[in-house]
Amino acid sequence: MSVEPRTNLSFWPPGAMQPDLVFNAMIFWLAVWAQGVVLSQENDPPGSPDPGDTYLVQTGTGAWAGQDDNIAYWDGFQWKFFVPGEGYFVRDLDADVWLTYSTGSGWTVWAGSGGDLRNTTTAITSGTTVTIDLSQGDYFTLTLAHNATVAFSNPPGSGKGFSVRLRVTQDGTGGRSLTQPAAVKLTDGSDLAIQSGAGVVTLVHYTSDNNGTSIDATIKARGV
Repeated sequence: MSVEPRTNLSFWPPGAMQPDLVFNAMIFWLAVWAQGVVLSQENDPPGSPDPGDTYLVQTGTGAWAGQDDNIAYWDGFQWKFFVPGEGYFVRDLDADVWLTYSTGSGWTVWAGSGGDLRNTTTAITSGTTVTIDLSQGDYFTLTLAHNATVAFSNPPGSGKGFSVRLRVTQDGTGGRSLTQPAAVKLTDGSDLAIQSGAGVVTLVHYTSDNNGTSIDATIKARGV
């Protein structure tokens, strides 16, 4: 029986006696991929799924064993599994991110997938480590209330780059430091540190063309 090469759906053969089997398989495929959404990424099957519940299998156990990176769909009686193709997208509702699939690296967070647009503004909570989650957009704000070190999470994947901006405001005390990770190299003319005065704003622009292995940064105080 011949199949359509992109979806792997079987064509109805001439004179098929049970076309409902093929038709129903197509309905399930469309339910999973026409608008790709999963409830969450899990290793273990949930105990009491509802019909239509869909998950992305990480390291599968139990009924999901051997289904790593596949989509698991509960039809009310059993789990059905769907194999992703190169470049497929799904929305993870639990993590609120878009994921994309490649045969080389599996599912990875699509950089800037948080929110509906690439220019989503994300407020970072101050702490001794300030993490820029690249899945949440490309513009971040921070009111600095600690001496902190910058970290990055969820880079876009091998062979890809990113460009993000961080707007740092000293709190009412001021004098806080912001240490850059070793991968960050300052461009010529950049200040060596953020401005220290209470309430002063410093703008930081990070770019990388190799998934964060090395990151160029420009750090400048905002003009009055």
